[in-house]
Amino acid sequence: MKNNLIRIHYANNMVTEHENIADAFFVLRNILDIHKTKVSHVIADEQTANDLKCTALIHNQQTYKFGSKNGA
Repeated sequence: MKNNLIRIHYANNMVTEHENIADAFFVLRNILDIHKTKVSHVIADEQTANDLKCTALIHNQQTYKFGSKNGA
């Protein structure tokens, strides 16, 4: 896995990987809408995870877990 890869895990067992936050935002919103699921957790740097958290909270009003880049 690349060091700068953003990995989003969804409640329906889907996982997406993104090289940049713009792609992650776009795919996140589409998956939440199309699959009617929620985000279970994100593995990314803290700022990126926070930005995605805000998007998910606004979009689905959900709770969120954080992970570091190394999956810890």
